[in-house]
Amino acid sequence: PSLGVTALSTPITTGTTVAFTLHIFSSSLSVLDANLIIKESVAKQLLRTKRQDRPKKAGYPDEPMREHLLHMQALDLRARETNLEHWLNPHCYPRCDRNYGHPV
Repeated sequence: PSLGVTALSTPITTGTTVAFTLHIFSSSLSVLDANLIIKESVAKQLLRTKRQDRPKKAGYPDEPMREHLLHMQALDLRARETNLEHWLNPHCYPRCDRNYGHPV
């Protein structure tokens, strides 16, 4: 019975099918490969947005100065706290009196 579909005049060989499949596969790979390359600014922004869900601490390899700054801030805070504990301690009056000076 005829359904209105005409048969191809030339049969499709296995070699033609393989070549066509390889062509489609290689062209899809080249399209995928081209989309994987992004600009440097976009990559940096992507890194920044990925980093937002992490805790706000230094230690990322591209932020050594921030890590150093936070370390110095922690040392400064510890020194101030130690100094205040020392000066405000009532049990070390002679050593901690600011008005008491040692003779040179």
